[in-house]
Amino acid sequence: MSSSESDSEIQVGKNSRTRAQPVKRKARAKKDPTMPKRGLSSYFCFMRDERPALVAARPGLKIGEVAKVLAAKWNKLGANERQKFQILSDEDKERYNRELKVWQAKQNGTAVKATAPSKKQKKQPVVEEEVEEEEEEGEEEEEEDEDSD
Repeated sequence: MSSSESDSEIQVGKNSRTRAQPVKRKARAKKDPTMPKRGLSSYFCFMRDERPALVAARPGLKIGEVAKVLAAKWNKLGANERQKFQILSDEDKERYNRELKVWQAKQNGTAVKATAPSKKQKKQPVVEEEVEEEEEEGEEEEEEDEDSD
């Protein structure tokens, strides 16, 4: 056994008489640097908004301590307070999907026009009553379709 091999690269069988065999590691494919970054989760949107204020208020905190304080703060938030960050997360995921389509089109050699959504196209928070009404309308349409058959 050479000194360049580490213990993590050697696989030892259950039988102590077997020889140690080096484990072959698969090379991970390199990520394309032009590919768009994924959308942030609601937790990371919260971290992005709250971190500057916390660091300004308590400049002596280390990175890990800042993360612990913000994680505790996130866990104390209620569903209504988290909804703001969920909306931000959804918008960022939509941005990612738009940019990904454009990027994929460039990879395939086809041209796609990248446009930002208009104010009317932006997703508005759905009120539960509207969802229930839409479900009822859908059920009525299905019943009408079945009656006409």
